[in-house]
Amino acid sequence: MPINEVARPQHSFVVYNAPLKRGTVIEAKDLMVQTGFSSKVYGGYRQVSDVIGRRLTKSVSAGAPSLARHLEINYAILKDAIIDVTLTRSGIEIIGKAVALSDGQIGEVITVANLETGVKLKALIKNSSEGKIISKQLH
Repeated sequence: MPINEVARPQHSFVVYNAPLKRGTVIEAKDLMVQTGFSSKVYGGYRQVSDVIGRRLTKSVSAGAPSLARHLEINYAILKDAIIDVTLTRSGIEIIGKAVALSDGQIGEVITVANLETGVKLKALIKNSSEGKIISKQLH
């Protein structure tokens, strides 16, 4: 490399091996990790495991980086799922069951309904089967 030439950083991203149509569920054979991107690809995935099993929302061409906007949202909780909910106040923890009234991702606040009473509550999604009660639904 000549002295006056500056080395460009090399970034690796997941790319599609072949053109894929909208609605395709992505498999490992459809992807590879490619190095050589000189700049950061915003919304691009770096690990194949983050993309496998997801469904495409639009058709993509071979060699294109896999972007978040190409894929359906991966919800942790689906509407009508029964989840465990906890309420902690003054060191006392109450655990119960609730039904999700909408889809939700981890870290998102959704409305749930207590299975026994039907009371609507706001819950923070902790994982695919658990939520933390934030407050009672006022409307």
